[in-house]
Amino acid sequence: GRDIYQADCARRDGGSGGGGGGPELSGGRVVERFPNVADQEAVVRDGRGTMPAWGNKLSDEEIAAVVRYTREGL
Repeated sequence: GRDIYQADCARRDGGSGGGGGGPELSGGRVVERFPNVADQEAVVRDGRGTMPAWGNKLSDEEIAAVVRYTREGL
C-alpha cells in the first residue's frame, strides 16, 4: 500500500499524510473520519468531492492495501 500511496496519492494528500490538496490522514485522522474500512475503500474506489475515483485504475486488492497503509502506516 505504501508504494501505491507514494505513487498516486502523496501529491494530493502529502507524503506523510499531512494534507495539502486533500484532508489530513496521518495521526489516526483517517480512522476518525472513516471508522468503517469499507466506507473509506468506497471513497477511494468511487471518489467524492475533490477526491478522484481510483476504481478504474486500482484493483480491489490495491485499494484495500492503500487504505490499510493510510490507517496503519501514516
